[in-house]
Amino acid sequence: MKTGNSYFVDFDNDGDLDIVGNGLSFIRNDGNEVFTTIENSKFSINSTTYFADYDNDGDLDFLHKGDSMILFRNDGSSIFTDIKAFQKQLKYDETEYTSTPWCDYDNDGDLDLLLSGLNQNSEPEIYLYKNAGKDYFVDVDNTFKAVTKGTTEWIDYNNDGHYDLMLSGTDFNGSLASNLYKNNGTGDFSLLNVKFPNLFNGKFSWGDYDSDGDPDLIISGSSVETKQFLKKPLIRSSEMMVRIISLIFQPI
Repeated sequence: MKTGNSYFVDFDNDGDLDIVGNGLSFIRNDGNEVFTTIENSKFSINSTTYFADYDNDGDLDFLHKGDSMILFRNDGSSIFTDIKAFQKQLKYDETEYTSTPWCDYDNDGDLDLLLSGLNQNSEPEIYLYKNAGKDYFVDVDNTFKAVTKGTTEWIDYNNDGHYDLMLSGTDFNGSLASNLYKNNGTGDFSLLNVKFPNLFNGKFSWGDYDSDGDPDLIISGSSVETKQFLKKPLIRSSEMMVRIISLIFQPI
């Protein structure tokens, strides 16, 4: 097999796990160890697939990133419809992802889309698209600092019911950056004045390790120096507290 990704996912909503194999095809689980391959020539070999029910009809649609960006709507009975208007709506001509794309950031009941990575000129870009319904997405102005070779994740860090955004990676000037943006609940975001470790190929994950009801953060990656942060309050205010637990390992 060439490069790509494979997934277990119940795309036909029959209660058993089907397979999306390496971007080449969908393989439907018919039960009793019987599998049926559903071919689709538009699936690229070098690809990544992001599943989500963006149209709220109860089955999983998917965004397919290969040679191009294609949105497929799941119409049931193993039928996937290429939403051709979607590509016309995009400003994004990406060549590499750092994105976790699907999230209902505006709390209107449907999933919106975040796309980030390198464009064809090897410059970081980031776009936020609001799901306006009926297979239509609207480009929303944003103040996010575009990065690549890192991690992007939606997280409600302050438990206010709105998804915030964390971005970590390398910016346009080649500098390392790790930024947390607070969702103001009005369709816009504010960059928090929090100094996180800036790491190359940084990865992070959120979880309430101390069971105090709010998410904590672990960050790992490579750096020129070794530091350790263990449940250290970075910033306090009347509305939030961000904590970080991080181990940074020197490259060998």
